[in-house]
Amino acid sequence: MREEPYNHYVARTALPAEELSALRDRSPLSAGTTKVSVLMVVSDQDEVWLKASVSSVLNAVYPHVELCVFDDGSGRPHVAEFLEDLAASDGRVRVARARESVGASEARDRALSLATGNFVMLLGAGDLLAPEAILRMLEAQQKTGADVLYADEDSVDISDRRSAPVFKPYWS
Repeated sequence: MREEPYNHYVARTALPAEELSALRDRSPLSAGTTKVSVLMVVSDQDEVWLKASVSSVLNAVYPHVELCVFDDGSGRPHVAEFLEDLAASDGRVRVARARESVGASEARDRALSLATGNFVMLLGAGDLLAPEAILRMLEAQQKTGADVLYADEDSVDISDRRSAPVFKPYWS
């Protein structure tokens, strides 16, 4: 997709803050008790991307979310410090840590072991969720009864500019 049409698409589809707030207020799901556990494995991520990922989950429109983070042997001190402070200050965050890397599969399993939600969602460290993403996924699940859902994705740079979209087919 050429950059110019994509920029128009982003501008057309991004929801302003007042619409996000209204979405939260009018969704019957927001008043429910369905909890979504967002699983994230971290390992020496840069602080700016780690904070951005966490913020995108905790500031989601859908309120019933927990963030389950497994630190796969990070050696950079800011990772452990940030996660410890976060878990102490926000009851929606659950953290476990390994002193040495246990590998991708085991790390995801350990993040999953922290989850108490009805549904789980995977989020890569450094990835961001759109504010309405969790709510939209739950609406789709409720409508279709699907066991597995996936979404389109794109990249965000340090200036918060979206690019490199990957539009997935309706059914794959």
